[in-house]
Amino acid sequence: MIKCHGDVILIRIDSIPEKATKVPRVGGRIVLREGEHTGHAHTIEADTATMFSLEDAFFLKVDADVKVFHQEHATGTIEPGVYEVRVVQERDHLSRMTRRVLD
Repeated sequence: MIKCHGDVILIRIDSIPEKATKVPRVGGRIVLREGEHTGHAHTIEADTATMFSLEDAFFLKVDADVKVFHQEHATGTIEPGVYEVRVVQERDHLSRMTRRVLD
């Protein structure tokens, strides 16, 4: 299952990698991604979710339905499960370059 919220994409996986470490909350919330230009962020305020990191990868464990908020998007819901957190990318076929979508 793949779930998108703006430029954040969540891909369901089987489990959190063994060596991943817990990411601290910022102001009591999980920050999935901060916007580069607007200062807005994709956040989760529920205590039933935990974010982990391993090198440059991020993972999210959700124990019960949680809401994901962003100042410019409708509120989304993430169902229980384990997810890899990624940023949507776009490919410019003329230059053959890939770049992150900016939110």
